[in-house]
Amino acid sequence: MVKITSKKAYVAVRYILEKGAFNQLEVSRETGVSIGMVNRLAKWLIGLGYVAKAASGYELIMPAALLATFPLYRKMENLATATYRLDIPEQELSALLKKHRAVLCLTSASQYYDSYIRDPSIHAYSGSGELKKGLGRYPGGLTSITLYSPDIPLEKDTETKKGFLLTTSLRTTIDLLCSNKAYAAEHMIRKRWAK
Repeated sequence: MVKITSKKAYVAVRYILEKGAFNQLEVSRETGVSIGMVNRLAKWLIGLGYVAKAASGYELIMPAALLATFPLYRKMENLATATYRLDIPEQELSALLKKHRAVLCLTSASQYYDSYIRDPSIHAYSGSGELKKGLGRYPGGLTSITLYSPDIPLEKDTETKKGFLLTTSLRTTIDLLCSNKAYAAEHMIRKRWAK
């Protein structure tokens, strides 16, 4: 068994999910993960039936099943560091999130990739104590904001859209699955891995 949320395993699994077809040497070279770890990971994925041998290496044949293993190792609710219900104008909230380089995640990120789900709640990765202080200055209200601490590094898992930092489509999908929001991830999975 491989813990796919460990830093090295995650980097290799992300690469496999992004590429689909791969060989162990390529994964090792491109990710910096040892060839031994990549071999263990490939054997584990083959044993689960998620990956099959192909002419020039391996092919991911069950991406949704591989994605579904992430919630076995992580729960987004355990990563929440603060939750607020505030009366805060949208422009001020946007400015605070941008200033403190918060990374939109979950449904807050998914709306940039897919119009299927709309959620008025704000979800973001942030370790900024200053952001928490800034949010704490607003009176109670109806805007729900939850901040999370990343357990898996966000390196190579973020991009900028409309001035906001947000998790990539792949990371957003993984996070949605890890927050019991498979219904929100399903459309993104179908769109990305449809054959």
